[in-house]
Amino acid sequence: LMDIHMPGIDGIEATRRILADTDSPPVVIGVSADVMEENRARCEEAGIVEMVSKPLRFDELTGKLQHHLPTVRARRAA
Repeated sequence: LMDIHMPGIDGIEATRRILADTDSPPVVIGVSADVMEENRARCEEAGIVEMVSKPLRFDELTGKLQHHLPTVRARRAA
């Protein structure tokens, strides 16, 4: 999970750096109160695959985590 709005380096830039520095990229799910389309597009361009809005809802978060679990398992197996 990546908080999108952090002081210093924001989650979008942090995601870009993480994904550029690995051969086995993690699945990054962004967390933000700003889920407007413009922000979602910036996140998507950086490699963030999903967004969840603040305040977090347990059912939404677990649903997205479960959705991406097969991808995580496949990457680990590779």
